[in-house]
Amino acid sequence: MAETTTSNVVPFAARDHAATTELSGESASLLAMCRDRLVQGVSTVFLQRIGQANDEFIGMADRAINLEQQQVCFAAMHFLANRAQPLLQQFSSAYVAGFDASVAALTTGRPRPSLRGADELRLVDNDDFEQDLAIGKLSTRAAFNCSQQLVPLDHRFAALLRLQRISQDDNPLHPEHLFNAMLQALTGMDLDRQLALALLQSFERQTAAALPGIYADLNQSLAQSGILPTIPLAASQP
Repeated sequence: MAETTTSNVVPFAARDHAATTELSGESASLLAMCRDRLVQGVSTVFLQRIGQANDEFIGMADRAINLEQQQVCFAAMHFLANRAQPLLQQFSSAYVAGFDASVAALTTGRPRPSLRGADELRLVDNDDFEQDLAIGKLSTRAAFNCSQQLVPLDHRFAALLRLQRISQDDNPLHPEHLFNAMLQALTGMDLDRQLALALLQSFERQTAAALPGIYADLNQSLAQSGILPTIPLAASQP
């Protein structure tokens, strides 16, 4: 099996900062900091754990109940060994674009952009339904694991936008937006649906342990910058 030779530095595409021009310079800078640290953090963790992801796919191939499942596992290993860097570049671009669009919608009062990123009037077919189920499951698990960090982060993000409150669906820092950006990146690389879902699930598994710490760092950075410094960095254990 080929070993990945990519570095742990994920290059970022050029970004359009027009989404935050109506905010103060400090708020816009802090929003961009949160956006970039989150996507850079999870990208770096995933890149560092590609070896573990390959080991998982080897085990899954050994336990596969049919040839189709085995082929998906082998295809996933081949993809990670050869196309991990382009995938993470696409992921970064998709997340940054979605983040900026969400912030623009929140600051101007326009409707929030669809997470699907496609024509909302079309009928949802079986493939889309399966993808939505996968996104929902992964997002729920990640949000639960990171709930202590996300609760204060919601308050600080709302304060940056000068809003009284913000829902989890509207906060582009929440895990659902990460997973939607990753799925958008995978489908944009013309992957088979089952392969795209397998890689998306692997992305969630490999980043799950690090995600609470990444969110905790965002809370700490915002508090140190004067954004609601008196509220806890993490919510109490439910």
